[in-house]
Amino acid sequence: MTKPIVLLAAQLDFAVDYVASVLKKRDIQVIGPLNDMSHAIRVLLTEDLRGAVIMGAFRAEDRERLAEILARQALPCLMVRSDVQAEQDKDSAALFPPFAAFQVADWISTLA
Repeated sequence: MTKPIVLLAAQLDFAVDYVASVLKKRDIQVIGPLNDMSHAIRVLLTEDLRGAVIMGAFRAEDRERLAEILARQALPCLMVRSDVQAEQDKDSAALFPPFAAFQVADWISTLA
C-alpha cells in the first residue's frame, strides 16, 4: 500500500478544496487538509508519510517549525504559495499562482 501524503493548509479555501479533490480523483491517499498546526505537527511526527503539500502563507514561526520537522524526517515537500512575491524555501519545491491541481498530483507521482 502506498504511503499517504499530508496536505497542510494555512486556511481552508477554494484552492485547498480544488487540490484535495483532484488528489482524491487520482486515488492519492491524503491526510487532511489540516489547518490546525498542533494536529499537523502530530501527523508529521507520527505517520509514515510519502511527502507533504503545504498550501498558503503560514506564520513565520510555524513555517520554521514545519521546515525543521520536514528536514529531520527527510520528507519531500511541495510549497503551494498564495503570493507570487513569496520567497521560495530553499529545501522544498514550490508552485506559485496561477497553478493547476494536476501539477500537485504530478509532483506526488514522482515520489517513491
